[in-house]
This record gives sequence, C-alpha cells and structure tokens, in this order.
Amino acid sequence: MQRSIFYAAKYHSNESYVIVERKKVSFTMEEINELYGLLNDLDSYPSQSLIAEPTKGDSRMIIQLIAWLGAGWTRTTTRSLQLYPHQLTTEANVWLLFIKKKIIPMCYDSTVPIEYMLLLYCKMAKQPFNLGYMMNEAFLGLMRNSKGAKP
Repeated sequence: MQRSIFYAAKYHSNESYVIVERKKVSFTMEEINELYGLLNDLDSYPSQSLIAEPTKGDSRMIIQLIAWLGAGWTRTTTRSLQLYPHQLTTEANVWLLFIKKKIIPMCYDSTVPIEYMLLLYCKMAKQPFNLGYMMNEAFLGLMRNSKGAKP
C-alpha cells in the first residue's frame, strides 16, 4: 500500500515549502495568490488585521453574524476558539461546506476552528480577504500539528 503524500512529505515550515517526491513545492502567500490570480498587496485586504490578529471584540462581531443567537465559543486545549456546526446559521453552514471542500480541506466535521470562522465571517460580511495568507496559515498549522493529522 502506497503511503499518502501528506505523510511522506518533508516539511520546511520556516520557508513555507514541502519536499514531495524530491520536488520542492512552495506554498507561500504570494505563490498561492498568484496561482488564483489574486493581489499580493496587503492594502487590498482591509480585513487582514481581523484575520491575522482577531480581538475579543472581533470574536463577538463574528459570532453575531455566523452563529445562532445564544451560541458561545469553546476553547481547545491549545486555547484556540471553536464552534460546533449546529451553532452556525444555515447560510454559514452552506458556506462552511464550500470552504472545507474547495478552499481549505478538512476531514472532520465535529468542530469549526477559528480559521474557518474567520473565512465565514469575511465571506458573509462581504469583506475581501487574503486567500493566500489564510491557506498558508492553514498549511503551517497542519505542519505544526503534533499528531500529523490530515486536514
């Protein structure tokens, strides 16, 4: 049985690339944006600060838009915020399905990590977001995952 490329890759998180079958595959923000024909100018993304460093005020604003009234955050063991899918509005759940199938793949459905909630918020609030930054951060997060779990 052939090993998954995900497990066979050698990661270089400091420089945002992996070695797969002896080939260097870069996933920098700039290269991802270029692949999708998006701008690399951070001034083009006014909501970048929300994504890069969300505050407590931001989290309240996010939850009011994407979740049902009365929904609350839970914290993971790594202190990251998350929600459960049943807490999301119908519209947010539809967008979440698109995000996890087409933008940043995710195999599990039991929780919704903060990274996905930030994308949901930007999409539903019609705020442009830096896709390259989000994908790069998601890939780096997977590389730092001590369990080596698939996305």
